Amino acid sequence: MSLGVGLLNGQAREKVYDAESGQKISQLNWSMKQVPTLHLDLKYRPLSWLSLDLTGWTRVARGDGHIRDYGWADQDRVNWGHYSDHPDTRVTKAWQADFAGTAWALKRDDLALGVMLG
Repeated sequence: MSLGVGLLNGQAREKVYDAESGQKISQLNWSMKQVPTLHLDLKYRPLSWLSLDLTGWTRVARGDGHIRDYGWADQDRVNWGHYSDHPDTRVTKAWQADFAGTAWALKRDDLALGVMLG
């Protein structure tokens, strides 16, 4: 088992297109920074040739975020007609989990070969 802490920083982009024309009608730009996270890693080896791993993290406090929202309302869709800016957006939910199993075909001090599913 291992336990750790970290900081999450990142960006996301969401683009929405009109189904008929294929033109972009909306774009959302979101950035987040300094989101404190707690990490957990569990490893279990029930057999010499099998290992099971569970890893994950979650936010432990709210972090800073910034959202910019653009909308194209005009027919030519060249320039956006709507803009909203939200510099005080808080990150209230963030987490990730991963489960994997590995069947080891070969394990030596300097080399390991296995098949992983997760």
